[in-house]
Amino acid sequence: MSEIRNRIVDPRISRNPRTWKTQGVMVDGVWRITLASTDPYGTFCAPPAVTSGTATDYYRETPCVFYLRYRKSSDANLRVYRGGAQIDTGSEWCAWLVDGTVDAGSVNPVLELDGPPETVWVEPLEHGCYTVADWHRLRELVGDGTLPTPWFDGDTYPR
Repeated sequence: MSEIRNRIVDPRISRNPRTWKTQGVMVDGVWRITLASTDPYGTFCAPPAVTSGTATDYYRETPCVFYLRYRKSSDANLRVYRGGAQIDTGSEWCAWLVDGTVDAGSVNPVLELDGPPETVWVEPLEHGCYTVADWHRLRELVGDGTLPTPWFDGDTYPR
């Protein structure tokens, strides 16, 4: 059996994950992401670097599942910005398939935070990017009790 591989460099989100129109503040050892302007959206948790070609072409050839476990305000909405469709969800996590086919524009699977700028926040706890096959294996391992929930472990599953 091959090893499950997370392509995210910082799966435990130890560095500030803000990317565009957001700001991060450490709260009790966890990054809290809020919107940095009056716009009702901003991005966080950047995707792994694409090694060749455009991101759209890469994800068409190599579809991936992006995973996030989080805490968030009740009015916060999360999604993949440009290129992803939600495929799975739990009470404190979501997963999106990025396959280069959802948006007409270029794919950029960074995560987006939407909501009222004065009250919206998210605390990303664990971030993953897996091949579709690895995602199905992870879900099977959780389903049969091999992996406990929350099942993500950036130190051992995957390494």
